[in-house]
Amino acid sequence: MLESFKKEELEDSESGFKERIVELFKSVEEKLNEESNLYALKGKLEPSPDLPHYCNQIPRFTITKKINPKYFLTGETSCKVFYQINGKKSIEQIAKSLDLEYSQVYNISKNLIKLGFISLS
Repeated sequence: MLESFKKEELEDSESGFKERIVELFKSVEEKLNEESNLYALKGKLEPSPDLPHYCNQIPRFTITKKINPKYFLTGETSCKVFYQINGKKSIEQIAKSLDLEYSQVYNISKNLIKLGFISLS
């Protein structure tokens, strides 16, 4: 009886281990795809000579987006910028979609970096 229980436990732990490894590989694959998509998207953005250098940077979340920005940000504009960040839009694109100055979006992005919410790439 103990031998059969031991055998079942070993099989369960092996299958659980294999499932965790498969999940790990899937998450790594997703991250690599996300990175390659980001580089492809960044390559498509042609820098305009009259725009500041930071306009082509793309803000990306370093945390889950399940927080309420109103607890951490002051002002309606900051919250609007927060909701526009999706890891695909550049600072220039966010500024144009919200009809804001590039410097405003960049400064809000810097504040979000200080809070640890995003990074620029």
